[in-house]
Amino acid sequence: LTKAGRALLPAARDTLNAAQRASEAARVLASGKSGLLRLGLISPAATPELAARLKRFHRAHPLVQLRVRQEDAATQQRLLESDQLDVAITRPLNASPRFRQLKLGDQEQGLALPSDHPWARRRSIPTRLLHRAPLLLINPESNPNYGQLLLGRCAQLNVQPVINYAADDLATLVWLVSAGLGVCPYPLSLASTVPRGVAVRPFAPRLRQLELVALWPAQHASPAIEAFAALHP
Repeated sequence: LTKAGRALLPAARDTLNAAQRASEAARVLASGKSGLLRLGLISPAATPELAARLKRFHRAHPLVQLRVRQEDAATQQRLLESDQLDVAITRPLNASPRFRQLKLGDQEQGLALPSDHPWARRRSIPTRLLHRAPLLLINPESNPNYGQLLLGRCAQLNVQPVINYAADDLATLVWLVSAGLGVCPYPLSLASTVPRGVAVRPFAPRLRQLELVALWPAQHASPAIEAFAALHP
């Protein structure tokens, strides 16, 4: 090397190393092993099973940052359409070429009630018992679909609970159940997560199961989204 070459050598090496690091970062990003995954959940989707799946995803892709927010299904769809959300864990949409859907499982709705309530001694809850009973629901402005399956069953049987739109989210609602203010619809898959003082029982006859899906825009699927979907055969 000339004297000038020797002077430039450290800077040249730094430039080459930086280029190599940039190339490796781009390769990792393209593989879905790094980046940001913005995940939306409906309240019933925050199950231990989904937590286990996210744990598997994080282990396989530790450089992918997860950002999670809880929203109702309609809000999640709007956020997906406006590119403010990458994946929604929600109820199925009608078939649309704009979105891809992946079934994650089925959920059955039961009833959350105070553990010292007389009904808690039952293995299952006949829907007729809800007639004139205090039924706590989420404010329709926060989640218009919550409890509609149970209310439909009540209407069929001419069962008329005393409805109180008592909270804006499921966690607060079940906390009010623990305080003895009423009962509320609650997914059986979340029975292990209820606070102390709350029991969860299935209905008799059992309510129809609701499907849970991962939903993402077909035209904007990032490598991180594809990696997330690939983890769920």
